[in-house]
Amino acid sequence: MEALEKTLLKEDFLPINLGYPSREHPIELLADLAIKPALQKCPKNLEVNFVTHSLGGILVRHYLSEHKIDNLNRVVMLGPPNKGSEVVDKLGKVPGFHFINGDAGLQLGTGELSTPNYPR
Repeated sequence: MEALEKTLLKEDFLPINLGYPSREHPIELLADLAIKPALQKCPKNLEVNFVTHSLGGILVRHYLSEHKIDNLNRVVMLGPPNKGSEVVDKLGKVPGFHFINGDAGLQLGTGELSTPNYPR
């Protein structure tokens, strides 16, 4: 994301590139932990655009399902598991998967109740 951040700076955007503890919490908690601090760093008079990768896109989707951002412009999602991930279906019960991917990783399967597929 750092390369993308540098490119956006050259294009006169003001990128806010914050990390989040992706393996330490479920998606419901991560959405607030990741999105709120980023929004607090955004100037109030500018439109907000999100450029996300993978789980980040799911976090933005979840956040927007519960919050309204008045100055939201666009959301660009790069490689989000919008329909879930078969990798999680196949490997979710393999020892060590949870350790590596955390609760949020386990929520990204393709099942009807997975976070990406659960209707809001």
